[in-house]
Amino acid sequence: MGQDVHALMTHHFAGPLGLLPDGAWKYGGVEHLNGIRNPAWRQWIIDCAAACCQDDFWQRPASNSGKYHPAVSAGPGGLVRHTLYGCYWACEIMRAMDPYPQGVDPQNRRAITWHHDVVLGAVMLHDMMKNGDATKADLPERKGSGGRNYIVSCHGVDMAHAIFTRVLNGQVGHPDHLLLLHAVAGHMGPWTKPEKWAPHALTQPDNKHVATLTFLADYCASRKADGVIADVLKLGRAPETPPLPGLPGAPQAGPARAPADAPIS
Repeated sequence: MGQDVHALMTHHFAGPLGLLPDGAWKYGGVEHLNGIRNPAWRQWIIDCAAACCQDDFWQRPASNSGKYHPAVSAGPGGLVRHTLYGCYWACEIMRAMDPYPQGVDPQNRRAITWHHDVVLGAVMLHDMMKNGDATKADLPERKGSGGRNYIVSCHGVDMAHAIFTRVLNGQVGHPDHLLLLHAVAGHMGPWTKPEKWAPHALTQPDNKHVATLTFLADYCASRKADGVIADVLKLGRAPETPPLPGLPGAPQAGPARAPADAPIS
């Protein structure tokens, strides 16, 4: 943790845009640190990153194998780009699930705004311990069939535990903190290990909701869709049709010819 994480967070997740106006996350584009509406929560997310982020987060690719992630997440800095892409998907998914469009019944928007800040913060933090906690590699619950190690599948739970111990000092003093812990822990959805932290295993509705939103954002951002997009563009191209007669490029009509079976006059 020897880096200036505050400066790195500001550089990568805020940039030169300045604070976005209230509601700006509704209008598309990449959402990030400045989209968190509550300034105290925004600072708390930075504090979590400063306390828990692994040093190589800022330089490493999203995936060492490149098996699951799109090209934008490959190479140096790929994990940061994956995180920003996840922030975009988080806001798009929340917008699609928002039962109160902007300008309609604003009194009921509190829960939407509340979940927005929690989920956006969780997406920013979710992969900051992508390598997992190496000190827990030999725990029985991290051993699969054939001795396979589930440390990568546990990295969300490891990050949530690090926040709980290093930032919260082992005590959850605010309901939003508990929501974020569940969202970070369960961001791998059904592949989360230990499985009890996966969204489908949670019983409290708000915990399940934010964990599911965070998982969906991460899942969408990690789909290797580059080849699919190319195929869609190729297969979905409209068939070439000749221009209408009389338009530039249209074949010119030749002299009228009688059908082959027409009587000769």
